[in-house]
Amino acid sequence: ASGVRLEKGLPAQPAAMTSQRIPCDYLGDYVGQFVRIVGTVLSFSSTEAKIAPEQGKTVVIKCEPGETLDEEKFKSPVVEVIGNVADKTTIVMIKTFALGDKFDLELYNNALKYKMKYSEAF
Repeated sequence: ASGVRLEKGLPAQPAAMTSQRIPCDYLGDYVGQFVRIVGTVLSFSSTEAKIAPEQGKTVVIKCEPGETLDEEKFKSPVVEVIGNVADKTTIVMIKTFALGDKFDLELYNNALKYKMKYSEAF
């Protein structure tokens, strides 16, 4: 991964490349690990964004100290964030993908729950 760069000049980390998609209820089980989480953008500032992976649940997306979040990445109604889990409600972002306004978040979350329940089938 030497020389590979992600957003805001952060070096690529192998763990980030193999991050796991998880439901937001599992964040606390992944503290210190890289994950992918999808949600509807609720708010944005240069240092923090909030997304709703499920109705009534909020995950805070922060940037590395000294960095700022790219507003363009959070203009999409639904985003996928790759980052390091800081605690059960916070992720320190490495990369963000815009998923648009037609993404079916409810279907996605149902599939994730089945994946977690029946992991041997996935």
